[in-house]
Amino acid sequence: MKLRGWLAGVSGLLALALASAASAAFITVGFTGTVLEADDPEGITNGSVGVGAPVTGSLTFDDNVLPNSPGFPNLVTYSIPTPPSSMTIHAGSYTLDAAGLNATVVDYAPLDDPYSDVFQILTTHPYPGGLPGVTGANASAHFGLVLADSTRNALSSGTLAAVPLTLAAWNSAEIDFGFDTDTGSFQTVIRIDSLPEPSVFALALAACALFAGARARVTRI
Repeated sequence: MKLRGWLAGVSGLLALALASAASAAFITVGFTGTVLEADDPEGITNGSVGVGAPVTGSLTFDDNVLPNSPGFPNLVTYSIPTPPSSMTIHAGSYTLDAAGLNATVVDYAPLDDPYSDVFQILTTHPYPGGLPGVTGANASAHFGLVLADSTRNALSSGTLAAVPLTLAAWNSAEIDFGFDTDTGSFQTVIRIDSLPEPSVFALALAACALFAGARARVTRI
């Protein structure tokens, strides 16, 4: 009876995980880039993010997040909480993590010249007490991804689930990265070099692992 009860518990957890997975799809994508321009007129950084420097990062977000109040018909905005979503970027000696993500999806019809389809997912992170490696008080960092397609074929709607996260879908792909303080600002132009096909993490994966462990335990019993 104990074995049957334990197996029933495992089955219940599996069913719960599968049900949750059906309503939560977390998209994870890594990206790499190269700094093309680095503008630091007041010298507020430590100089580690110069032209040619590599930039790497990762983004995970729930593509079922509901949009904010509707704006223009072709422009949809989203506020994405972190956690469970996340974004991290590594540039020079700096590693930054997101404190809330703001996404914008702009979907134009193919004939709406000269506009572009746009997907951007950005964050601004304040550091009131200062940021190591950045000169000046009241520091803030901004970073994220900005993808654009001047042919207006990348998007078919304003939903997050419809956004293609592959370089082939866009003719402009950049990493946003910079700092602002009361002493000055640091701005960059960073080209995205790679944006591999994203993976979809769902709770079903954890459920399958749990079920596999249950079977192994039954075999040993």
